[in-house]
Amino acid sequence: MSASGYQASSKLEQPHLPHSSLPCHASPQEQRDALAAVKSQIMLYKKCIVTLEEEEKRLERSLSKVKYPILDLPVDVTSHIFLHCLPTHGRVAPSATSVPLIVAQICRHWREVALSTCGLWNSLYIDGGLDLGTVMGERTFAPNYSAQHLLRTWFSRAKGSPLSLGLNFTMRRVSPALLEVVEAYAGQIQRLDLHLWPEQFSKVRPLRTSFPLLQHLATTNSSDDAAWDFLEYSPPLRELRLLDDLSHDVSIPPSLSSLIQLEISPEISSEMLLKVLNSLPMLSTLKFCLREWEGSSITEPATPTVYPQLSSLSLASGASTSALRLVTLPNLHFLKLASFSDRDDVQKFLSRSACVIDHLVISFEGYEVDVEEDADAVFEWLETFPAVSVLEIPECPDVAALLDSLDSPGVLPRIADIRISSTVRPATIDNNYDDALIKLLHSRRDCAQSLALRRFHITFTIFRLERQVWAPGYLAESALITLIADGLDFVVKLECGTTQTWPKGYVEEDPLLINFP
Repeated sequence: MSASGYQASSKLEQPHLPHSSLPCHASPQEQRDALAAVKSQIMLYKKCIVTLEEEEKRLERSLSKVKYPILDLPVDVTSHIFLHCLPTHGRVAPSATSVPLIVAQICRHWREVALSTCGLWNSLYIDGGLDLGTVMGERTFAPNYSAQHLLRTWFSRAKGSPLSLGLNFTMRRVSPALLEVVEAYAGQIQRLDLHLWPEQFSKVRPLRTSFPLLQHLATTNSSDDAAWDFLEYSPPLRELRLLDDLSHDVSIPPSLSSLIQLEISPEISSEMLLKVLNSLPMLSTLKFCLREWEGSSITEPATPTVYPQLSSLSLASGASTSALRLVTLPNLHFLKLASFSDRDDVQKFLSRSACVIDHLVISFEGYEVDVEEDADAVFEWLETFPAVSVLEIPECPDVAALLDSLDSPGVLPRIADIRISSTVRPATIDNNYDDALIKLLHSRRDCAQSLALRRFHITFTIFRLERQVWAPGYLAESALITLIADGLDFVVKLECGTTQTWPKGYVEEDPLLINFP
């Protein structure tokens, strides 16, 4: 039955109640008439109920015959699809609008599949939020009852699989009861992101417990080497992120000899850098920040030490570039430069190492690229890396000028992936922007297929959303749609509190934590 047919069938004679009761002095005949009217209304209501119940049964029978193809998929296929919906960074924050909770609310079958898929529940990131009492200096513990229940329920569904746990309580004191729940799962934890108050980090019970499966550790605390004390008794780690404020260089525990990835956020000395490289023979990925005052005092030794195992290097400050004088990295493929630095140090390092940098991250923050001299410097920087296939620019002050430089055939001839971010308001871009963009994309797509541009993502982050913001013009939009249909992964994102994308419908993950490195 169609919707209109259903509406017609539901137009039954509607019963109505008397507007007012009879007065107490009504005659017996009037009361008998009123009683008959009430019985008549009751009969009408009963007829309506019977008709509606019949319609209810008919609709239920009809819906029971409907088959949804997606529900006929094998359970293992459905589970695999659910797992692919998890964030790629591997840290899952509980949300009713994201996996796994959202798929468990669709229907009974999906809920059963979700609850039986251990891989959906083996990662949990809990943000304790802000506690005003803690900020004001009170020494009481926040109860965190909901976090305790959430952690138990979540990890109980993971069964015995290895776990990933993140606790962010830097703005709030975590209760001992919550940490006792963590202790109960310590034997299963493989990744631990622990961000606590300093005194809690050094005294909580779980840190005195063995973590036999622990391979990935990230910590934030400013206590005196509490993290390093914990590392003395830790199992062999593969990844370590230390976001502590170290007041002095520390010794490297022997337990870290198997470390593959290391990030040290506080500034370290050149001696500490060499100590790290010499003590960790398996280290392949390193992110560090050199003490700024040491930059100018580092002199290049006659024979810089060779570290063939290192393949990824991130310099967290411009001054850190001077540390390149101390090392030779022949197998380096990933390089991140925080800003324009001493190009001579970089060139000498690349020439000495004879390495092939195919993934470059460089920020142009603080440089007006549209100024001719600075634009020439940008071109020279990009020409220094002829083998780069992936280029990320996290801060670009002039997108149009950068597009012009990338359109030069001598710059990055092997580029296949470009990702640009800018805080310049898109509305300020001139009318030639569309032409420059389309010209660049066509020139990069028309080359040999093995070297063709496959991805172009650009993000504008602004503080106030204006009525007129950049969007492709009519001709540019048509050309971009054609390029996308031809296989180009093209996205323009505008971030201003919320995220808008072009073309619409594209969804990109918003990681809870920045991916390492």
